[in-house]
Amino acid sequence: MALESSIERMAVILAGGDGSRLSGLVRNMTGHNVPKQFCSLLGDVTLLEHTRRRVEMAIEPDKTVFVVNQSHEQHYAPILRDVSKSNLVVQPEDRGTGPAILLALLRTAALVPDASVALFPAHHVISDEREFMRHVEIAFQAVEDRPEFTVLLAMEPSRAGGACEWIEPAQRIGLNQHDLYRVAGLWDKSHAETSALLKRGWMWNSGVTIARLSTLLGMIMVTAPRLYAAFAPLRERFPRSPSPRMVASVYQELPVIAFSRHVLRATPVNLAALPVPRVGWDELGEPQRVRQTWTRLGIKPLWSIGS
Repeated sequence: MALESSIERMAVILAGGDGSRLSGLVRNMTGHNVPKQFCSLLGDVTLLEHTRRRVEMAIEPDKTVFVVNQSHEQHYAPILRDVSKSNLVVQPEDRGTGPAILLALLRTAALVPDASVALFPAHHVISDEREFMRHVEIAFQAVEDRPEFTVLLAMEPSRAGGACEWIEPAQRIGLNQHDLYRVAGLWDKSHAETSALLKRGWMWNSGVTIARLSTLLGMIMVTAPRLYAAFAPLRERFPRSPSPRMVASVYQELPVIAFSRHVLRATPVNLAALPVPRVGWDELGEPQRVRQTWTRLGIKPLWSIGS
């Protein structure tokens, strides 16, 4: 499925979260506190494995980097046992998606500085995965034609409310016969506002983000300069791997930084939204969403849902 490109196309799969919002559900399922990305919420395959297989539809396996946490090794090691160590970015702890993405980007930049990069959360459910990944390829082409843009895959809202971040679209961008829209802003909105937002054409931010690697690093440098500066000792060690002790010393001083909230929202001028219609997308971040997904897919769990 992957299309030829003169620019290396890389993927970063974010699998380092602690999964606190689904901790009750997972504890009921397994009897343990296991982050959701390492759980088989949709059958016999974990969410991380679902994500990995989906990404491989458009990006070569050896071009995919996985961000994980050291404390989760017992969970990720069996799943990623065939992944090269150079494609594993191991954090000492979860300090939010900002540090996780920056660490992965710096590792990638030391090896493939002129790459385009797609960022993938590891807890999505998508009915039409091939169509979804076709839009990832469209987004890759868009940022290779227009390197200043960062493209967000924008989803059609399928239900009211929830914790999804909303995209406020602005004017259309004509690019290679595909409809992209400038992003006026990214917002958290209440359930009560959903009806009005739908009428105005607002969409959900899937969290899947595609941009040139240099563009992403530049955004972080501008919006989170202290975070970028904190990683200076690690930048000097790449492409060799910094020692776990060195990485831990950097992370010890970091605040929690969310990539979308603290980076993307602060630089909306060159954000573009690519609508992805009719693929059956959802984010399994809350028990209620998992319940709705089970109902839609006809899955009948034998456990009860915790909070």
